Parts: sequence; C-alpha cells; structure tokens
Amino acid sequence: MLNTYEVPAMIEDALPELHKALRQFPCIFHLYETMECLRDHTLRQWRDQNLHALERCLRIAGRLYERGNQKVRDAVERILVPGISRAEVNTRLVASGSIHGSRHHCTASLFVNISILQYMHAFNSITAPEAEPPVGFVVRPATLDDAYFSRLIAETIASSAKARGTGIAGRTPDMIRQKILDGKAVIALTPNGEWAGFAYIEAWEGGKFVSNSGLIVRPDLRGNGVAAAIKQAVFRLSRTLYPRPASAPSPPGPLS
Repeated sequence: MLNTYEVPAMIEDALPELHKALRQFPCIFHLYETMECLRDHTLRQWRDQNLHALERCLRIAGRLYERGNQKVRDAVERILVPGISRAEVNTRLVASGSIHGSRHHCTASLFVNISILQYMHAFNSITAPEAEPPVGFVVRPATLDDAYFSRLIAETIASSAKARGTGIAGRTPDMIRQKILDGKAVIALTPNGEWAGFAYIEAWEGGKFVSNSGLIVRPDLRGNGVAAAIKQAVFRLSRTLYPRPASAPSPPGPLS
C-alpha cells in the first residue's frame, strides 16, 4: 500500500506544476500539509473552470485513496474531501448533455468522481466518532475576548513553521484577530483558560468555496487529541456558516 513517504512523488508525477509548492513541505512528516496543497490546487482549477486540470487532480485524489494506507486515506477524507465537497456540482448537466457545448472538454467521470467524494464526505460526517479534547479543555467558536491571544497564536504558527523548515505562509496577529471578530475561528482553551489550539475558516466567491485553515496546537499540548477536536469543531462551524449547497448529495440513509 502507498505510504506517506510516497505521496509527494505520486502527486508530482501527476501534477508537475505542484513541484515547487510540494518541495516547501517536509511531506514525510507533514502529510496533511501536502494534502492541503493538493486541495487548494484542485479548488483553484474548479474556480478557473480549468476542467482538464481539475480532472487530473481528482484522478490523483482517487488514486491516493484507493492505494494509500490508513494514514493516507485519513488525510484524503479529512483534508481533500471536505474542501472538494464545498464546490457546487450539478451532475444533471452531464446526464442531459448540456455540458457538451462547453468550451472545455469534460468527461462524465469528472463529475462522478466529485459526487463520490461528496457522498463519502456526507457519510463520514455523520458516522465519524466525536473527537474528545483532554479532560477540562474547552473547544468552541472563538469570541471577542479570545482576540487577546492573537499575537501568541501568530507567533506559535511562525515558530512552528521555522522549527520544521516549512514554507507555510505566516499569519499576522491582525489577521488572526479579524478571523475571530468575524466569527470564523475556533479556539481550544486549557482548564486554566490559556489558549491551547486554534483554526479558522477561509471562504471566497461569496462562500461558494470554503476551507479550514491555520490549524495550530501549542507544542507542549500536542498529541493528546486537541487537534482532532478543533478539526471537528471548525468543520461544524463551517457547515453552520456555509450550509450544504443544493447540489450536494444528501447523507445516506440506513441500510435496508
């Protein structure tokens, strides 16, 4: 099965244009950042209606999920699927033949791939077990009072990127503060009220495309479930602020 060491090379082979971006990440240790790179590239192709490139992105996503070990499959489900699922898809265009008049050649398999990812995401979102933070920790949408931690959060993101030698874009205290004021952030707090972790929502084109970004956990508190709890909380907040588009599939019903 495909392991985390092999993921960057497999993506590069399929999408040579990502060579430089992927080299910025020590992907052996940071599989999720590699998947974020693929997710963001995929969404750019969708926004630009570059359907040829989009199909290549979806093919490699499918290959990673099909051939990957459990860690790789988890990364596809948690990073790629939620991001791609935000894109509006109308498979009826393919069925009706309306898409054939497009200036871009597009095959039905492209839309089928998106639909499969969306369906898998809908199923996982209602079957995944609830992630529990450590006892006494609180994970919730950030409020005005939490803006106090903006500088600490920004400094931790910068120092973590420097320690790992990554090319992750920095986040300024003002940017962190604005996300909090906009109600688009989730924060984790220790029993003493100190910040433990953070993530925020990024949206563009009027909320048509949404991603969860900037996930950071204090170095001394990593490895105890804080990140998983933040991921679930920021996903729930995303679903609240940006409800499922009408074209997205309904969650599956009970098996008969």
